[in-house]
Amino acid sequence: MFFGLYIDAILSATGMFAFLAGLWYGLLFRKCFARSSPSKKNRLGGIYRRFLGILFVHYFAGLILSFILANAIRFVYAITFLEGLECGFWVWLGLAFPFSLSRLFIEKHPIRVFFIHNGYSILSLTLMGGILTVWRY
Repeated sequence: MFFGLYIDAILSATGMFAFLAGLWYGLLFRKCFARSSPSKKNRLGGIYRRFLGILFVHYFAGLILSFILANAIRFVYAITFLEGLECGFWVWLGLAFPFSLSRLFIEKHPIRVFFIHNGYSILSLTLMGGILTVWRY
């Protein structure tokens, strides 16, 4: 335990976060994301050559996110899987969604990229919330 949190739960949720990113952006929406990306660097050849490095950085970001989400779950006293999913949903709605919504209008991303990113964000945060909640008990 670290600060009253279970490190193995945090590492497992972070692993799921990175695995889901590889599955989401690498297999499920690879071509759609590359075609819709406004940057020429993100075309099929560019981003997927650096995929392992991107996943490593994504894992580190997921570790921080998992630690914060574990604290949020502890503060709201969530004890069931559904309560963890709900906590992950509220974290997504309060933190991830507003930033991506503002990026949609400021950076003029296509709506398809917005839905791809938010689909991944809501799915990963809710599953992380469920894993972190159930693992504690």
